[in-house]
Parts: sequence; structure tokens; C-alpha cells
Amino acid sequence: MSENLYDFHKEYLNDVRVEANEEGEFTSDIFLKITLDKLQEMNEFPDYEIINSGDIPYKKKSMQVDAYAYNGIDEAICLVIVDFCNNDEIQSLNLADASKDFQKLYNYLDVSLNGDISLSCDFSNPCVDFGQRLKIEEKQTRKYKFYLLTDRCYSGKKKVLDDMEINNKNIELHIWDIYRLQNAMNFNDFFEEIEINLTDKMDKGLPYLQADNATSSDMRCYLCVMPGKILADLFDQYGSRLLEGNVRSFLSQKVKVNKDIKNTIIKEPKYFFAFNNGISATASNISTSEDKYITHITGLQIVNGGQTTASLSMTRYKYHADLSGIFVQMKLTVIPDNNVAAEMIPQISRASNNQNKVSDADFFSNHQFCIEMEKISRNTLAPSYGGKQYQTYWFFERSRGQYDQATAKMSPTKKNKFLEAHPKVQVIKKTDLAKYRNSWAEHPYEACLGAQKSFNAFANTIQKEWDEDPSKFDQDYFKETVCIAILYKIVDKIVLNAEWYQKGYKANIIAYTLAYFHYLINSQFNGKQLNMAYIWQKQWDIPGDLKNQLADIAKFVNTQITREDRKIVNVTEWTKKEDCWKEICQQKYYLNNNISTYLLSEAQAEDRKKSKRGNKVQNEVKNKGSQYWQQELLWGINQNYLTESEEKLLTTAAQIDKGGQMPSANVCQKILNIDARLRDDGFEE
Repeated sequence: MSENLYDFHKEYLNDVRVEANEEGEFTSDIFLKITLDKLQEMNEFPDYEIINSGDIPYKKKSMQVDAYAYNGIDEAICLVIVDFCNNDEIQSLNLADASKDFQKLYNYLDVSLNGDISLSCDFSNPCVDFGQRLKIEEKQTRKYKFYLLTDRCYSGKKKVLDDMEINNKNIELHIWDIYRLQNAMNFNDFFEEIEINLTDKMDKGLPYLQADNATSSDMRCYLCVMPGKILADLFDQYGSRLLEGNVRSFLSQKVKVNKDIKNTIIKEPKYFFAFNNGISATASNISTSEDKYITHITGLQIVNGGQTTASLSMTRYKYHADLSGIFVQMKLTVIPDNNVAAEMIPQISRASNNQNKVSDADFFSNHQFCIEMEKISRNTLAPSYGGKQYQTYWFFERSRGQYDQATAKMSPTKKNKFLEAHPKVQVIKKTDLAKYRNSWAEHPYEACLGAQKSFNAFANTIQKEWDEDPSKFDQDYFKETVCIAILYKIVDKIVLNAEWYQKGYKANIIAYTLAYFHYLINSQFNGKQLNMAYIWQKQWDIPGDLKNQLADIAKFVNTQITREDRKIVNVTEWTKKEDCWKEICQQKYYLNNNISTYLLSEAQAEDRKKSKRGNKVQNEVKNKGSQYWQQELLWGINQNYLTESEEKLLTTAAQIDKGGQMPSANVCQKILNIDARLRDDGFEE
């Protein structure tokens, strides 16, 4: 094993231990969460739910499932098991060890599909809920995927494991050991590229025509005709990994086979090429032969045409369609430089999907809202707390891996200083921001949808609000988001350590607790609102009576979402429904009166808004600077566009940088009104 692997293992383990200590959770649970988050970032795994069933006796053996996910695009269900040894030295994982772990997953799946999971586990264990759902979803499930996550290093000679089978359905086996994690995370910005040998699938490979006029030093463009059977084979093999992130996000909510595509495939296959718009794809590299065939493709990503690709595969699977006469036109753009690719692929995806109903939410990482939150987070110091003599930042991570990349090339000394100023517990990913905001907006059912779907729901809301008034998303909005994040994380610890909590549904309980707390304040305190400025000043030092109130709400919420008379048996699925939220809001629950200590009246809130608006117009006048106002004053005089009083106002503005007194908010608004009129009349700086 290389020295680099030892360093990576040491750092990865340290991150797990630090976060486990900060969050008060088991290291194995944090390893699971961190690793699944990484796999999501690498587009290797969909939105997931953690179960932590524990090792359950089964027919003198055992069964176990630690997390699961539904991949709607692949019509697959993913089951996860963790093998975490938490040893400073890298331990070995042989084939027998891996097989034993996979067998535990198989045993769980077997009893869920072919037995009665409720007879094998305590009914309160979330694995019972999931097991019952597995049985219900069996007919709609195309295949299963088993994932083994481990901090050990796989030493088996057999690198590609044979698939398993259950009830005539395939089970893919995936091992993510510390070596594979290192390779993936150090390669192409957290993305494990797909390597495709086309000569294994076609005699010579894929014939192509190079578009010379569209080729530059940054990219090369090719036109190809892809056999439908090969495209379906690739999708069967690699599934949603073939789809660029924005396309995957879009399709995850629209995965049914397109009827028109299906009918053409089955009834009129000879017209498919003429009727279909084809696909657009990107790659990091290709190999070609002298007689103009593409023999290998590295990093293939479909940026437009995901519906076509998925429909070919599903139509063949569901309707046994013959794809031998189906051909699809493909525009392939090869971008070898990773940095160029990171910038260009989303742009190509956006442009390619411009004529389709792909919302701006699917491209939201590059939206000005996220850019603004990132900028504010880097320039906003949070108050010190807990007796610390220094201030810290809350780090908004607009794109994946920003936090880790920020320290990648730092010396140990600089890295320690950075981590001190930017503690890991104060990192807010964009999907986390959506989860916090959806909860506080009293949409906990959206916060429970899973990271990506929750983010999409949030992005659609923000897009509308941004179009109406982008100025509201300022530093105060960011600070309020931080306050919600603090409350969320505090409730997380409360639930984790509560006597009544039995592993499972923690994220659902937290989302509903925050939403219900906000709802109760609004409904019981006549329009008052939580004093976020107070929370911001306190940071993690939240008063005990406020924590106690949140703890009591969390306990109440838990009893409500797990009620035996709930409309949907599976608790996780029930909390994703608005009806679940409506039923909780109909219950009688009263906040303690001392909560009013932490609330602002409507009058106080309005005064703060006025003060904020005043500060805003004053800053706008100040930021334009004396030179700007002097130029506008002279232009207005020369054009004879100013009254005497207007000249005096602009003269006042022109003295701001020269020791002049800052005008009041009311005066600044008058100055800005003059400015707007003169600019309409033709003034330019």
C-alpha cells in the first residue's frame, strides 16, 4: 500500500472521529453518513435514508442493513452495509469477509421479500418499515444493488464480484473500500469516471464524423450514430451514472417510460432515427482508430437525451422490445481539461435542455442566489461563544468539495488556522441550506424528501422570490439561515441523546420539530417571531429553557409521526406527505410562556425592517462615492435639470468621503430618487 493511502486513511478517519465527537454520535454512524455523502457527490448514489438496523439474528446467522436508497431512473433499490473497524492501521478485507457482509444484506432482503420482517425484528426498528415496503415495491423493482462501505482495504484477487440473484432479479455487488474512496476522491473532482471499451460491444467500435469547425483547443466535437441496443446496454450496466447531474435531477421526478418513444420502438422502429432528437453527450477522452472508429470512451456523460436513453432500456426490459433496428444520433463533445469541463458541461447541459422543460432549479448551483450566499459567508464573522477569544465563519459550500479543496494545498500550520476559523460543524452545504429553510418555512414534508428533491423544491421557491426582489437575500438572510442551522443541529443532539429515541427517523423528527416550533410561535403569540439577532449573538450557547422547549416538541413530534393510525405505514414515506404535516398542526400543543422572552413583537420586527431599509439606502449612497455624486451634480447643473434643493442634496452626497456627515435614511432616499431620474435623462458615470 502506498504512503498516500496511509495519509488518506489517517485523514479520513480523523474527519470521522472529529465529527463524531462534535455530533455526539458513534463513529460507525458518522463514517456511514460521510461516505454516503461522498458517493452522492460523486454521482454514485442517490438520496438515501439511514436505518442502522444493527446485527439481527437470522436462522443461526444474522442480517443487517444500515441505509437504503431508491434509484428511480434505474428502477433499482440500493441497500447499504457498513464494515467499520476504526483502526489507526489499515486493515485488510478479504473475499470471505466481503461475502459475509453481503450475505447479511441478502438475508435481510430475503426475509423482507419472502417472509415476514416484523417477526424477525423489533417492530420499532426502522428496518421493519423498510422491509415491508420492499415487499410492496418488489414488482416495480428492476434490480437490487448491495453496497459495502468500509475503512478497510479489499485484498481479494477477484476485483469484479459475481452478481447475486433473488426471486429472478439481479443483485449487483459494490465494494467501496478506503483504496477506492481515495482514488475516486483524488480523481476528477470527486468523480469516478466510466471507462467504456466499445470494441467489446461493436466489432470496430463506433463510427464518427469529426466536426472540424466546432473543434478548438479546449474541446473536440464528433457526430455519431449510436445503435439503440448498445445505448440500452450501457444504461443497463452503468445506470444513472451515465447521466450528467442536472439531467439526473430532472429525470428523477419523471422516470416513467415516454409513451411516444415506447410506441415508436415497438410499432415503428424504422422511424425512430427520424422521429427522435437524439442525445448530446460529453467525455473527458476518447481513443480512435485510423479508419475513423471510436474504440474507447472515458468519462461519458449524457447531458441531453436522458429520457431517450432510459426509455430504450426500460422498454426492452418491460416490453421485451427488439432494439436491433433502433439507431440514435449522438453529438459527442470531448473536453480533456477537468477545469474547463467543470465550467463547460453545465453550460452545455443548460443549452442542450433549453427547449425542454428543465427548470432553473436543475442548474441552481450557479444561480446568483448561491453565488451571493457564498460571497456573504466568506465575509461574515460570527460572534465568539463559549469563552473563545476569536470569531469564526460559517462556510457555505456552493459546489461539492469546496471546504476540502480550500485546505488541500495548505501547510499543516495554515490548515489548522483555517479549521479553527472555519470549524467543520459550521459548514453549510447547499442541500443542507434547503433542508433548514424548508423546515423553517413549515414545509417539513419537503425537507424529508431527500437531499436533491428537497433542494429542487427549495430552488423553485427561491427562483420566484429572487425574480421578485433579489435584495432580500442579503447578510441578514444568511445570518437567519445560520440561526436555523444552529437550531437544527441542537435538535439533532437532543434527539440523539433522548431516552425515548430509538434509532430511526431522526432527520424526520428534526425537520418536523423546527417546522412545528415556527408554526406554534406564529399561531400562539399573535404574529410575533423568533429573535434571530439574539440567536446569532448566542451562536451555540442557546439558553437551557429554549433547548428544553425544543426537546419537548421533538418528543411530541415523534409520537405523532409514528402513530399507529397514520395513513401510510412506512413512517419515512408518511413524513414526506403534506397530510402528515396537516395532521400535526391539528393537534393541541402549547408552548411555554417563557418562550416569549426570545420573541420579537410585530412592532419590533417592523422597526428592525425600517432600520435595515435605512441602512441599505445609506450604504447605497455611500458606496457610490463622492466622485460619482460630484460628477452627477455637475452634469445636472450643466443640463439645467436640477432644482435648488436638489443641488443642495447632491452637494451633501458629494461631501461624504471628504469628512461630511452621513445623511439620514430619508435624505439618502431623496438623493437616490434624484439619481434614478438623472440616469433616466441620460447621465452616465
